[in-house]
Amino acid sequence: MQANRQNLIDHNLNWLKEMATTKAALHEKMVLFWHGHFAVSTQVPRAAAIHNNTLRKHALGKFGDLLHAVAKDPAMLLFLNNQQNKKGAPNENFARELMELYTLGKGHYTEKDIQEAARAFTGWKTNLEGEFMKVKFQHDYGKKTVFSKTGNFDGEDIIDLILAKKQTAKLITKKLYQFFVNDHVNQNVVDAWAEDYFNSDYDTAKLLRTMFSSPHFYEEKHIGTKIKPPVEYIGFLMNDFGISFDTDYLPVAVQKVLGQMLLSPPNVAGWPTGKAWIDSSTLLYRLSFGPLMLMGEDVEIKDKEDFDMNKQPIGKKNKNAKQSIARDLSRWIDQSNENYEKISTEILFAAPSTNAKNLLSQPLGTDKKPHVELCVKLASLPEYQLF
Repeated sequence: MQANRQNLIDHNLNWLKEMATTKAALHEKMVLFWHGHFAVSTQVPRAAAIHNNTLRKHALGKFGDLLHAVAKDPAMLLFLNNQQNKKGAPNENFARELMELYTLGKGHYTEKDIQEAARAFTGWKTNLEGEFMKVKFQHDYGKKTVFSKTGNFDGEDIIDLILAKKQTAKLITKKLYQFFVNDHVNQNVVDAWAEDYFNSDYDTAKLLRTMFSSPHFYEEKHIGTKIKPPVEYIGFLMNDFGISFDTDYLPVAVQKVLGQMLLSPPNVAGWPTGKAWIDSSTLLYRLSFGPLMLMGEDVEIKDKEDFDMNKQPIGKKNKNAKQSIARDLSRWIDQSNENYEKISTEILFAAPSTNAKNLLSQPLGTDKKPHVELCVKLASLPEYQLF
């Protein structure tokens, strides 16, 4: 158990570091998107690694290929109990979430569709090596009726029937719109993009090119309006200010406190979005965490339920916080408050408010390292929480 726990923590931190340092930012961001969409949690390191690699392989490819691969993924098969899905005693968990959360959404299928689809996935299992296998004697080979179509359907057939519905393209496009553009959806835009997505055979890279080349994406009302999810907020701090951690305690604990731990989504629906990232227990912590790290201060970690990686408490405080944090502010040494507008343009997505401009334009102290003071000011701005 201890080895499994440390393996999962190492995987968490390696992924966090990759997010902060990668030159393939869009690919990494899409891996995170799919991780939230297929919100799988597992305590089996090998299964977690295979699942993450599946998301990476298909992150910018065809959604159909990704969906077929995830359905045979050991982490998914274990998480939604398809190991227990057998002929004569079908388990509906995977079939239900496949339709409700991953593709169609509520109201676009019937209970009978779920029951029949579950039969199609009977016998789909994983072995101890994480390999997919079909156990023939546990599979229901009888005829099934799904979406008013009848046939001797297997799981692959069910997925293809789902992909044949434009509603699937609409659901994925809407979620990508909320992830990249705005939490408040322009349905007409989503419908148009979803039509193209469906006609392209779910080419995710093509959809993103359409999105990012659209004037709609760059409208002022969409700029700097989204709250950075916790792991992206930590990643930005690491990238912008050269922050690194010598121990695994702090970055994992902070993810937990802020409400988003990689490899450990809260439930099958994934993490919340938008203003849900900000509440009374996290707002002040988010605003103070970055500045405290930049100043080299102790970072206090309060218990917040359990530490999901091993179901143990985080602890009241990381006594080694100072020693566990390193920073590289060399890029900021020659910067000053006199060119704060240029600096804020480079690091802030939202236009700085009048209060932010006043704070940034104030003379820096006589400290030998005024660039540290400037970085602290930047990290303390509410605008730094947005993108």
